[in-house]
Amino acid sequence: MISLYEEDKFIILFRGQNKQTLEEVLSGSFQNEAGKLLCKIFYFGEKAKHFFKYDNNAEDSYLRTVDDTSDATFHFIFDEINKILTDQNYGGGKREIKAKAEFKLSNTEFTNFFSNDNKEKFINIINNIKNNQETERERIRDYYLFILHNFGRHFKEKSIFVSTTEDKAEADEYAQGRKPCEPNKKSVVFLYIVPRPLYKHCINAEISQEFHQHYQKQGLPIYSREIHKQKEVAIKGTLFPQYILGLYDLESENFIINPYIFKKNSLQNFNILQGLYINQNKFRERIKETNLKVYVIKTNDMYRNESI
Repeated sequence: MISLYEEDKFIILFRGQNKQTLEEVLSGSFQNEAGKLLCKIFYFGEKAKHFFKYDNNAEDSYLRTVDDTSDATFHFIFDEINKILTDQNYGGGKREIKAKAEFKLSNTEFTNFFSNDNKEKFINIINNIKNNQETERERIRDYYLFILHNFGRHFKEKSIFVSTTEDKAEADEYAQGRKPCEPNKKSVVFLYIVPRPLYKHCINAEISQEFHQHYQKQGLPIYSREIHKQKEVAIKGTLFPQYILGLYDLESENFIINPYIFKKNSLQNFNILQGLYINQNKFRERIKETNLKVYVIKTNDMYRNESI
């Protein structure tokens, strides 16, 4: 297992996405103005659906922002995990039902805790965590949100994570849909890098396991594995454009390189751990050309989002 705190390295990830969604989010067309739309992708990156569907989630009291660690958000997390584990029909198809059953068998204590009336106990444990700072609360929140994000499509629109994977074949399958007889070739696969330490940018099974013992000592209910076993890496908030190296276009079978690689500043000072140089001085002006409602900012390893 690679150390949670290892630095000066990176991993390569893939994200499958259909073109229709990108066209809807960025307000453009691959067919009529592919160049313009690609410029938007490499300028704005790829956002979690949460930031396209919700304007700071104003209609709800939970997950209002990417850094929301309020009690209301932990109440929401408890209720959602409870529904997954107690409602046999919640989440849909045979795949989800089978995965849920396997998860419950291997996580009996976790299942028992969230299947019973322990919501206030859950909140009290979190509020009494030693060194209960915002960064620690955010890690705890993400530890549980990962279970919801990993479970299935019903949560994806509320999720503050962007799904990626270490397995390109898995990304291809996601991009084209799960019907091998009817693949949707009108899709792309992002090639993305994430610097280590990974826990500053994302969460996956490896990170959740490294947190496992620490949280157990603090009295929190812990899980030993995610619900769907896959090589998913959940990126917080957004795929930042400076870390997108390019796109595989599954329709044309071409690889499209991020054009900022060839900009003078990137060529002269390129450091893969810091990403490409992208001048975003006109970001707030240009983002109004898209259908995004919110954008994500990362400063000193802290995330926040702003309404447009």
